[in-house]
Amino acid sequence: MDNIVGSIEQKHFTEQRRRSIVIDYLITTSTHGLRSVGRAYSTCNRIFWIVISAILQYFAYPTQTKVEINLDLSMDFPAVTICSATPNRYDRVNISLINFFYRLFPSYVKFNQSILNSLVLPLYMDLFNRNQIKEWQSTGYQLADIMLYCNYNEIDCSNAFIPSISSIFGNCYTFNWKTSIPFFALNSVSNTFVLRQGLSLGFYIPRESYFPTLSYDAGLVVLLHDNDELPLPNENGLYLQPGLSHSIIYRKSKTTFLPAPYSQCTSNIADDLLTCAFNSEQKLVASEELQTLWCTHCAPQCQLLNGTNKTNILVPDDFAQRFDYYFERNYLKVFIGCGIKYVTKYKQEAKLSFVDTFSAIGGQTGLWIGLSVLSVIELIELLYRLVHKLIIQ
Repeated sequence: MDNIVGSIEQKHFTEQRRRSIVIDYLITTSTHGLRSVGRAYSTCNRIFWIVISAILQYFAYPTQTKVEINLDLSMDFPAVTICSATPNRYDRVNISLINFFYRLFPSYVKFNQSILNSLVLPLYMDLFNRNQIKEWQSTGYQLADIMLYCNYNEIDCSNAFIPSISSIFGNCYTFNWKTSIPFFALNSVSNTFVLRQGLSLGFYIPRESYFPTLSYDAGLVVLLHDNDELPLPNENGLYLQPGLSHSIIYRKSKTTFLPAPYSQCTSNIADDLLTCAFNSEQKLVASEELQTLWCTHCAPQCQLLNGTNKTNILVPDDFAQRFDYYFERNYLKVFIGCGIKYVTKYKQEAKLSFVDTFSAIGGQTGLWIGLSVLSVIELIELLYRLVHKLIIQ
């Protein structure tokens, strides 16, 4: 009889010891949620914390990135935005400065160039605040003032530019915008032999007509961007110096983010975004109160990729006599080509779905959520203690 009682007590002690080892592991583990399971005093509480742990993990909205590399022989050629690094033409700015001077000082008759030069910034602020966009554009360089030629795979593309405006560089011109006609892709070729596929541009940068200022550099600002992306040359543009031949080789990648609640991006991009952005920037500059606020609608996007021109180059009076000097100093050539025809796609995906959450609640994966290297070591320690306890019995 005593043997039976002793055997029962021994089994009870062994069971309690095993439970204490497991409870000790649950309380001290680094695995998320299991500490609450270990501290629970009933089966219902443990189930409750397992469910809560799985739900909280889902609503943390974890993500993972999927990478694909695809060959795309017919990919669209990117849009190319070109701006003069110095936005003001000396002769055209002077006309606006004189008119602005007489509006400010109607009773004054005499003025000199130094007085006019001091009014450049107030003039542009005045044009900006009065929404005089056309007059502002007229003081800058037109595409015909600087561009000598444009060809894409030996196809003339002089008419494939659309104008835009930058608050820093003034007049800008975008090649291969989504509404451009013609629209160019990598496989757009002419009937003639193409020695080097890509966009070739030639410019004459008339430095002699620059407005005297230390705020800008000589040359061009070039920006490659997606065909429906708003160009921001002042943030991401490349400065090209005149007197040199430049080569820009690009590789295309595409990144797609998940919308809310996984990120704060948006896919709602209106067709009149350029006009809206310019008007909004105009209001922002004119209002100190608006500059202290943050627009909740200004979210990053979820997916990141016309007119007739004539040549009218500005040259000094002695250009014919000093042709070599001026041409070597002011000529600028740029080639833009595709380095590789593979597109790298980065796509953000949800790490947990509803099915994964229900599976975790059901116990199939719930214990592994939040598992780290430290947690694996703790689990190995738990198994060792249980096996060791079983052996010494």
